[in-house]
Amino acid sequence: MECSAILQRGLPEKKDDPGRFYIPCTIGNITIEKSFCDLGASINLMSLSLMRKLHILELKSTRIALQMANKSIKQALEVVENVLVKVEKFFLPADFVILDMEDDPNTPIILGRPFLATGRALIDVEKGELLLRVHNEHLAFHVFKTLHEPTQEEECMKDRTRGKQEGKQVDSKRLYCYFTVFSLNVLIESAIVPLLISVLLE
Repeated sequence: MECSAILQRGLPEKKDDPGRFYIPCTIGNITIEKSFCDLGASINLMSLSLMRKLHILELKSTRIALQMANKSIKQALEVVENVLVKVEKFFLPADFVILDMEDDPNTPIILGRPFLATGRALIDVEKGELLLRVHNEHLAFHVFKTLHEPTQEEECMKDRTRGKQEGKQVDSKRLYCYFTVFSLNVLIESAIVPLLISVLLE
């Protein structure tokens, strides 16, 4: 019966992984051509160097700690709240975690799920379209035009990371959430995260 239904309806065309996608945005007087939109990130992340360029002064302390793929621990410096991110005609408020890290010149910030939720984002993976909606207006980005294909070095890094981290358990006395930063797999420790997870890379 299932085979008959398949023959009648046909199978959809199988698609490849479209990879990462980016949108342009402006913060203050700095335009960022490639802001990495990451549904796997539970926070918005900004590099320390970009924060300094923006001359941001109002910061809040944080207990967030990041465990990098090489097992090193990095303490997030501070959190900056209510940063106005301009995406063409829209101004969207966002909170950013500040991290002192080696800069990716093309991607100094990561826009995670909080930002995408604020912009009521709709994503069509097949078409490569990201739609932001504010009130009764919307803004569409065809993100396939700026897709970044992983380099061979990045793929090798993922393979090495997978071998090192597979099966590792996190400290049961702490709370974590998991996301990805510049091809590195990261755990966040935060008092507000109500769930403990293990570090298991897919």
